[in-house]
Amino acid sequence: MGCLLRMALSSCHHVFLFLACFQAAALAAYVEPPTNVTLHCRNMNNTLQWSYSHFQPGLKFKVDISALSGTFDDILVEPPALHADVSFLSDPNNDYYITVSAVIGQNKSEESPSQGIIFSYFKDSQADQKCFVDLPSINVTAQMDGEVFFHFRHPWLFYNHNWLSGQNRRPRKKSLDAQIRKPLPEFKYDVVIVNQETPPQRFSCEKRICEGKLVADPGQTQHCLKVKGEMQKMAVKATQEYCAATAQESTHGPNKSIYVPIVLAFLLTFGVLALVVFIVYKKKTTPSTPSPRSTTFTSRLRQLTFGAVGDAVLVPVLVPVVEPNSTPLVSPVEEESTEYPPARLSSTEADLSSIDEDEPQNSGYEKRLVLVQLSPDEETEGYRV
Repeated sequence: MGCLLRMALSSCHHVFLFLACFQAAALAAYVEPPTNVTLHCRNMNNTLQWSYSHFQPGLKFKVDISALSGTFDDILVEPPALHADVSFLSDPNNDYYITVSAVIGQNKSEESPSQGIIFSYFKDSQADQKCFVDLPSINVTAQMDGEVFFHFRHPWLFYNHNWLSGQNRRPRKKSLDAQIRKPLPEFKYDVVIVNQETPPQRFSCEKRICEGKLVADPGQTQHCLKVKGEMQKMAVKATQEYCAATAQESTHGPNKSIYVPIVLAFLLTFGVLALVVFIVYKKKTTPSTPSPRSTTFTSRLRQLTFGAVGDAVLVPVLVPVVEPNSTPLVSPVEEESTEYPPARLSSTEADLSSIDEDEPQNSGYEKRLVLVQLSPDEETEGYRV
């Protein structure tokens, strides 16, 4: 009986020892799963984030990806990073299922969140999380005829690269450029004027610049637009209302400031031209006043012609010097007119000049002796007043 009891106790001891070792092994293999796993998807930029509190050596995070169509490789993330870029999962023709787990060696934690995250860019998808893209900024202008004009860039020009990256995580530049040169996909959108009892108006665009017009209520002081649409099965949403003042306010508002530099430039140019014209006119109409010859008190050399035609005789002429107290008998102009032109003198005229030397002179000017060369071998004397 005692032997049986000892054998039973020995067997129980081995069982307890086995259970204890198993529990210790299980505790050592346990890896804490990530928490607060969230996905941010917008404009084809997708980021998966999570939290983790107990870091251990050799810890890594594994992102598992599944899709309705196609297969994708898992992503390994090393701490301290607690996020992963999954922007390549942006095809609106597909739905994606994604989870995160912690891995230490051969041990792996439970997947988090437990039910995973299902998301898609397809606007009519049944996924728990539907992603969308933003509408580019819209320029709105109120027209004088009561219409509102708007224009913006085609959304595909902003998000095409991200989608192509989703088709091939390492696209070649040549294929990317070829895709961009293809015709733009149709963008259908609805526009409505805020606080106006009119139904939304549908537009369609396949050009680089989308534009349109709406009839606005002239009684409103401001016109604001709400826009939403779809492109390649994706929802395109405006992040705000886009407004424009009425045409009357625009005339007296900030837009008027663009004319100020133009007016100033015109006035400056006109002023410079007027100044140039005035200077030219002044120069043309002001007469030049050269100094009278009577103010010149230097000796002059005059040329007199005597004898036959063509015989030139140089006669030195001394210009009379007027004393300061003497009273001129003629004006400067008249003095100029009293100058004698070159003349030929005969022998008789030379004798007369000699006779005039003895006569008294009362003209107020002093006689000046003049030597006249009649020929190379003959000279005579004469006087000049």
